[in-house]
Amino acid sequence: MKRLIILVLLIAASPMFGQVQERFKKTDRDTTKQEPTENKENASSSKPMPSSSKTSNTDFWDNVMIGGGVSASFGGYTSLYLAPSLGYRLDEHWVVGTGYNYMYFKANQAYNYTTQQYTRIKDGYESTIHGPKVFVNFFPFNGLYTGVQYEYLNHDIPEFYTNQPGYELKNVWTPVLFLEIGIGQQIGANGVVQLGLRYNVLHDYDSPYSGAFFPVIGFMF
Repeated sequence: MKRLIILVLLIAASPMFGQVQERFKKTDRDTTKQEPTENKENASSSKPMPSSSKTSNTDFWDNVMIGGGVSASFGGYTSLYLAPSLGYRLDEHWVVGTGYNYMYFKANQAYNYTTQQYTRIKDGYESTIHGPKVFVNFFPFNGLYTGVQYEYLNHDIPEFYTNQPGYELKNVWTPVLFLEIGIGQQIGANGVVQLGLRYNVLHDYDSPYSGAFFPVIGFMF
């Protein structure tokens, strides 16, 4: 009788064991399927991301421009002008930058504040003019440009004696503020050649330039 009861219990429990086994088999299959997915995610996350700094650095240096301006005049005032510049193109219309001016200057007359007139100087006097500058240029379209340039220049000026003939040279720093307009012709992808005329709104008798208007040829690449 006991054997018969045990046999009946085993027969009734066999479906339950089968279900348990099936549940464990399914769990094993799910675990096996998930492992490659996790490995794939880890592999993708381990790949280096593209560096945005390289792109930004490349874009920055593509917009950097190097050049300068040259000019010369002869006669009562002789000047040789050289001005290297470093600029940056903000967009297709605006260029900002800085630089340094150097000019050799020789004149055969100077303004005498005592007599309030120009006095001729025998054999003339010479001065080396130099100093920093900052500028902004605007190109509304290819063929025209306008600009503003501020300079702070070191140079010598003659100071005439009050009660005796003669003069002595005095070293001074003078601000210069140019408004500029001219022809701006684009060359290549990032270059420009400029032929312009500047007007110094701060010009006076002690200005390092011979007059308020000053022509210049500039180029940047």
